[in-house]
Amino acid sequence: MIKFNGSQVVPSELEALLLDHPSIQDAAVVGQQVEEPATEVPVAFFILKYQHLADQKSPEALKTPIHS
Repeated sequence: MIKFNGSQVVPSELEALLLDHPSIQDAAVVGQQVEEPATEVPVAFFILKYQHLADQKSPEALKTPIHS
């Protein structure tokens, strides 16, 4: 569980959203502690299905904020 700005974020839910993207093969989400403001932020790591996509800009859908 990641505590982000007073809310609880479930990493597996974010991973499921990432895995719905057709360009993503695998994903993991972890919390990273930050000092200003004192909270955790979710950080995502993912593996692309197709290596040639790594040479391009991140898919626009991955830049969209996720709201609860």
